[in-house]
Amino acid sequence: MREIITSTTNLTDERARGINRLAALGFEQTESAMLDDTTAHILAAENMQLAYDDEQLVGFALYRRCLWWQSC
Repeated sequence: MREIITSTTNLTDERARGINRLAALGFEQTESAMLDDTTAHILAAENMQLAYDDEQLVGFALYRRCLWWQSC
């Protein structure tokens, strides 16, 4: 398991697609149906936390403030 904590300004198209894919699965929607909402949440966030297993995104968190002092 690999974890990345970074600013949303470092967002790549690949990461955005992965976040949208997981959001769509979580809300039982299609990826195209979730795209606008997911994009809005990403743009509103300051930081993102991404979890990868075997190079596949398996979890994410988007937030506006730092949750842990050590990670800022």
